[in-house]
Amino acid sequence: MERFSQAYKTCRKVFDSGKFAEDWQKFLTKDAQVGSLLGRHGPNPKAAPGLEKLRKKILAIPDGQRGASPDASTMAMLRAWFADANTTDEQLKVAARKLLSGFKKIANVCNSNHLIFSDEPIDRSTDRPIDRSGGGWKDYAFVDPSETLNVVYAQGAFLTAGGATGCVWICVETIVHELSHRVAGTDDFAYDDTGLHASKTGITFSHAIRNADSWGYFCVDLAGMLAASDRTRVLGPGTLLKTG
Repeated sequence: MERFSQAYKTCRKVFDSGKFAEDWQKFLTKDAQVGSLLGRHGPNPKAAPGLEKLRKKILAIPDGQRGASPDASTMAMLRAWFADANTTDEQLKVAARKLLSGFKKIANVCNSNHLIFSDEPIDRSTDRPIDRSGGGWKDYAFVDPSETLNVVYAQGAFLTAGGATGCVWICVETIVHELSHRVAGTDDFAYDDTGLHASKTGITFSHAIRNADSWGYFCVDLAGMLAASDRTRVLGPGTLLKTG
């Protein structure tokens, strides 16, 4: 979405058809009068004071907790990627705030001038096996948490996916995965090829919300980039690779 007209049209559609928490619905309708502000032919200057009220309300919320409550479809997706049988809706809302805070940090890194993509020449030998703990040319990517710079080491599988196969979505997933390690403190409790479905006896909710691949796949699924067949494959029974 690169044009104001697109964003404006979407904003009007969300306000007209969306359902918000009761306190927000009242505020947006009566206090901020967003309906009057979002005119059919563009913003209505006479309703501009409502924007200042909206800004003040948003800025009064602690950073990392800003934004509307997840809608039903987002909650369903959160449950699919992170919840085990014991996870409550309230826990998922807390998880949504954690993800929002983390994704903002990831976005800030991506939008900065200080994100470096490199490779590791020593790993270019194609006969070296995948080494989950430290890359390997057949793997997708890795980061070194001890580095001061934000460096993502793109490996052979990443380059192949983005080039010959055209699977750009897996490149997006990989970048989110790796940057979540750097800025959100995620770990590798499970990978897509070991299954990411959460359960009480395997990858629990506590593991999933701290699992980098779960963050990456949730991101591309929420963005509409993940095919149903890939979602079904990855959301197979999860195997916990480490405790913690």
